[in-house]
This record gives sequence, C-alpha cells and structure tokens, in this order.
Amino acid sequence: GEIRFYTTDPTAATMSTWNQAGGGSWNQSSNWSGSVPDSDRVQVTFGDAIAATGTVFTDQDVTVHSVTFVNPIRYILAGGGTVTLSGNTSVTSASLTTLLGDHEVQAPVALASDTSASVSTGTSLTFNNSLDLGGNTLTKTGGGTLTVNGPLTTGTGGTVDCLAGTCNGTGTVVGNLINGSIVAPGGGDVTVVPEPSSWMIYLHNSLQWLPHTTKLWKIA
Repeated sequence: GEIRFYTTDPTAATMSTWNQAGGGSWNQSSNWSGSVPDSDRVQVTFGDAIAATGTVFTDQDVTVHSVTFVNPIRYILAGGGTVTLSGNTSVTSASLTTLLGDHEVQAPVALASDTSASVSTGTSLTFNNSLDLGGNTLTKTGGGTLTVNGPLTTGTGGTVDCLAGTCNGTGTVVGNLINGSIVAPGGGDVTVVPEPSSWMIYLHNSLQWLPHTTKLWKIA
C-alpha cells in the first residue's frame, strides 16, 4: 500500500459569518458560522442574519483580514477591544467593504498593513472611536461616505487616500490626508500645530479633506 500525507496551507483564507438575528459577543463561537475570527487570514462577513440593528461587541483585542457588511440594517461593532486589520499577502490585502447599509464601528481600530475601504454608493461606514493607521495607507474607494469621528493617528508615513465618494469627520488628526473626491461641508475654527514629524489638525466642527497632496486645509 501507500501512505499519503495531506497538509493544509496555513496562509489560506478562512471565512467567518455572523449568524445571530441580533447582536452579541464577537468572542462567542456559537455566534459565528466558522470559527471565532481572530487571525490575519480570516475574512469576516456581517450579512443578512440580523432583523434589527445589531451590536457585536468585543472586549478582547482581535485581528482579522477583512470585514464586509452586506445588510441594509445597521451593524455596530463595539467594545473596548481593538479590532486590527492585517493583510496576508498570500490572500489579499486587508480590506473593509460596505455593500449595503450604513454601518458603524465604535470599537478602536488599528491597521497592521495597508488597507482598502470600499464603500459603495448609497452606503456609509463610520468610525466613532480611535483609528490608528500605524504608518499604513487607508485607501477609500466607492461612491459612499467614509466618516472618521474619533481620533485619527496616521503614524510615520501613514496616509488616508480618498479616491472616490465622500470622506468626512470630526476630531483630531495627526499626519497626512489625501483627497481626490468631495470636500464635505462644514464650518468653524481650525487650529494647525506643527510638530517635528507631523501636523496636528483640529477642527471644531468638521474635517475638510481637500484634493491636494500636501498638508492643505480649509474651512468651507
């Protein structure tokens, strides 16, 4: 006879899909079709399981490869744990995707690699807690709206590149922003404070992201 050995590619993508009709704990295995997502090769989908606004919370730090929202009903990702997006080059780059609905992230978010944010026309994705780029680039595509309301830290070399749609928000920004799309309306005072390696920009009302590749800011 012969002996055959089968191995599993440790870098292959795996899928985890939320399966509860309401919210619940991210860290509870029964809430997922697939394993509890906590790996840079796990692709997470929040689909049509919920029938009303659902809050998925984690008080533990978790890492995922991608997050996709496919439901006109709002998902809210909340909790004290940081959700880290980390690309796995053998799969694809890290990504956030909103195909349907208006969704919100209340948990802190960190990028461990360059990440794409595809927000389809008629949809929105809102960050209402800290967003730490960690020196990576967040590239926004799609005709929808990306809103960053919490502190945005770019780190050394980190950039938000808004290629299409609308990017807006309120709060404190440290680093570079690039915009090639819509300047969001707003008003109020702006304070620009030069620092050794970055710029601290605080707008008391609305963050304006201009179509310019330098640190140029304006109140509409």
